[in-house]
Formats: sequence, structure tokens, C-alpha cells
Amino acid sequence: MNQAEFMKKMLTKHMEYLVNKGAAHKFSDLMKLDMIDLRDALHYEHSVSPALISEDVRLPEELDWAWMPKDLPEKLHGYGLIPCIQKGSFRINRHRFLYFDVKEVNVPEDFFIVFVRDYSRMNGSWQTGVEVEFRVNGISGTNINTFTGNIGIISKRGNCEIYRDIPDNFINDSMSKKIWQLVISNADYVRSEREKHAGNEFADIINLFCAMSYLSNYILMLNKPKAVRKKSAGNTVKKTAVSDISENMPKRIIRNVGSMRISSEKIPKVPSPETVTHYKVAVWKARGGIRRYKNGKVTTFAPCVKHRQCLKKFADNTAPVTLKLHA
Repeated sequence: MNQAEFMKKMLTKHMEYLVNKGAAHKFSDLMKLDMIDLRDALHYEHSVSPALISEDVRLPEELDWAWMPKDLPEKLHGYGLIPCIQKGSFRINRHRFLYFDVKEVNVPEDFFIVFVRDYSRMNGSWQTGVEVEFRVNGISGTNINTFTGNIGIISKRGNCEIYRDIPDNFINDSMSKKIWQLVISNADYVRSEREKHAGNEFADIINLFCAMSYLSNYILMLNKPKAVRKKSAGNTVKKTAVSDISENMPKRIIRNVGSMRISSEKIPKVPSPETVTHYKVAVWKARGGIRRYKNGKVTTFAPCVKHRQCLKKFADNTAPVTLKLHA
């Protein structure tokens, strides 16, 4: 086994370790989530990625924001930075994905929080990359420089930290020690070189997320989603569903939206104060009362505790219910 094959084996083993501890997705699991496929809407001729990077993982030219019409921020505001689906991924290239999970959208306080993680397949090996959770303030504004400049990082982890997170007995001989030291040294070198140009990998991944969100919402604003249909036996037309979903996963429909393709359960909508979901509590009390039926029958129903399904992990604190009695 040569050095390249040995490194690929170690990277695969390391990725399995991260997946098992919940710090990364398997490729098959990522493909089961909602997805915004932007490949046909992006351009790579003048990619910002290094020349040695494979064409299948290169980043697009659209990261420079030159594509954006001047009046777009007045139409989308900062809500254009929120993806049209809550959790899923942007497919940026054949082997490049950006996973995201919108944790919170708070309309009254004018901010949202999102977690993003970079994924790519390099030299045949599926790898996780830079991840960051951050908060964007001032999303009701119309100045792109204001709300992209008003970002606060909550947590972050780069390749330097990821490759130093290894399982027990991962390095058990001189060969594995030598190979993994090369992996870590390369990550350290890339970080140091990036910082020489007044930047870092976390700012880069945030910019990638913001650009892809704004571009996808711009395309969605101009085009109506159309379900992809195919003819089956008997010339009946059916909506095309994603084939690799398990029985426990919601059925996702593939929809063409201009030059992009979205796989999701629900029809995507351009984010706005009216369309985004903003829950304040995970649990609340519902009061009891009297129910009157059309036939004259009267019954009572007892007070109960309601649970927000998507926020069950925060279900320890129940919000009180205050009743105001009027004479």
C-alpha cells in the first residue's frame, strides 16, 4: 500500500469516527435531507479556489456578489440570507455541499441563528470540513453591507481542530503517525496562509452560505417552483420523488426553480417576516373550558400542557398562562 492509499484509508476511518460521534454526516444521510441544487446557476471559469483543487469541488465565481442587482436588498432585505428550507444543504458542485440548519429566526428582535458545515469528496474520500454557528442581526435592513457585517460567531471548528480530534488507537505505528502528521501540518499551513490575506476559513464559509442563500432566494423570487414530472407505464404522469428516502423520512418532491433544482417536502417560499417560523417557547399551558355542541350538549375539557414538536429538547420549562377576567 502506497502513501496515498494509506492516507485515504486513514481519512475514511477518521470520518467514520466523526459520523459515529454525531460530528458529521454520511454522504447517504446528507442526500436524504432537503437540498438546493445550484450547480446549473453557478459559474466556475474564474473560480476563487486554488488551481490544484479538483474541478468537482471548486467554489463558484458568485462568491464576489457581482451578480446581485443593486435594488435586490430592498426587495429581499436581510431575510434573503435565510434559506428557503430550514435544514438541508446547498449543492455547490458535483462533490461540494454546504450543510445548514437554521436554529432560530426571531422577527421581533430582528435576527436569526444558523449552523453550517462544509462537505466535499476529495480523491475519492468523503470528508467533513469547516463548521460554524453564527448569528445575523438586522435582517430587516436593506443594506447588504450592514447585515453581512453584523455577524457574531457562536461556535466554530476548522480542519486544524477536526484532524486533531482522533479516536483511541487511531495512530498505532510509525506509518500512521507520519501520514497523520502530514494531514495536520497541511491544515495548519492552509490556515496560516489564509490569515496572511486578512481572512480566515470561518469568514469564508459564512460568506459562502450568505451568497448561496441570497442567490437561491433571488432565483426563487423570479421563478415559480414546478414539480418535476415523469411518465410512467400507461402514460400517467407522476411527480418525481427522491428515491433514497427511508420509510421514516418525509417524501420529498423535486422542483425546478429557474436554473436551480430543489428537493423538499414542502413548496419552497422566499423568506419574509410572514413566511419564516419563529417560535418563542417549546412548552406552554392550555387552559380548560367548556365545549358546546350543535345538539345542545355541553362538556368540559381539562387544562393540559402543549409541546412544540421541533423544540422537545427544551421542554423542561413551561411558560405560565395568565388569564385576565373582565366584569
